[in-house]
Amino acid sequence: MGETDIKYSPYEDRLRFIEFAGVNGKKVLDIGANKAKMSRILATHFNCKIVCIDPDEKKIEIAKKYTEDDGLGDKIEFKLADARKMPFQDNEFEISLCYSLLHHVQKVDRRKVVEELFRVTKEIVMISDLHKKGAKIYDAYIHPTENHYEMRLDFNWLIPIIKENSKNVEEYENTLFHVFKCII
Repeated sequence: MGETDIKYSPYEDRLRFIEFAGVNGKKVLDIGANKAKMSRILATHFNCKIVCIDPDEKKIEIAKKYTEDDGLGDKIEFKLADARKMPFQDNEFEISLCYSLLHHVQKVDRRKVVEELFRVTKEIVMISDLHKKGAKIYDAYIHPTENHYEMRLDFNWLIPIIKENSKNVEEYENTLFHVFKCII
């Protein structure tokens, strides 16, 4: 695959991920602030109640600034929280989104994050992360300063957890990511 063959739009990818989840009018948990990119799309295009968490206070402040700059400050609630032990009740959210986050979590903590997603969610857990080929592309062309190939997930540990906690799993792959829609 040459550089000119790469077809990837971060905005379009997030939008497809959200549409695949079927979030309209739902209470949604978005883990990982990342400038509130996902939460801002949810607030702009979908009628959701959104809670966005991150364990880093600085990232929460940056996400709030982007949200306020877009005039969306009243549509997204931000919480300083650790995804390994979320401060929410069981089944508090209809849908939870974990987009390109798990590879940033220490390997020993990834299972706990996934278990917490299923604990706080009553309908659908969405997980998207770099697949092997996508991690190579990401490192080469999109974010060459980090080694995403080494951080990427081995989906072999994730799939049994997903199947154990889901009635049905739908999935797709794109240029970079493998996406799981876990119907509880």
